[in-house]
Amino acid sequence: MRDVSVWTVLGVTWGVGAAVLLTTKLALYALAPSPVPPLPELFVRAAPMATCAPYEPPPAPVHAPPVRPPGAPRKTRDVAPVYPKEALAARLQGVVILEVVIDCSGRVVDERVVRSVPGLNDAALDAVRQWGYAPALKDGIPTFAVMTVPVSFSLQN
Repeated sequence: MRDVSVWTVLGVTWGVGAAVLLTTKLALYALAPSPVPPLPELFVRAAPMATCAPYEPPPAPVHAPPVRPPGAPRKTRDVAPVYPKEALAARLQGVVILEVVIDCSGRVVDERVVRSVPGLNDAALDAVRQWGYAPALKDGIPTFAVMTVPVSFSLQN
């Protein structure tokens, strides 16, 4: 009977261990990833990145926006807000804060709610639209002004 654990190939005697080692190396070589080809020259010598121009803010508008004068314009006409019936029935109270724009003649020309009390906002806006002011002065000339005004609603009054 012939010993299968040893054989001779090309005059060299091989054992089982050598065959396993050789088989394993061949399998690893077959599974090894192929070498990565070199990158094309286009990617190797890329152009430097362009730099951005520094940020410049947009030009100022031609007309000057309304100003908030250091002293608020003086109120010359005050109209109390009418308490809505639904708000009275629901016993709502609070302070609605509005931002108003006053023109050169002292009239309220624009208003918006800054802090809301649902159910009281419309009454506050209606009252403020009827208010009158002595116009704000800038360098002695009447000018537009922006003010924040509170309108209070209290069940005690």
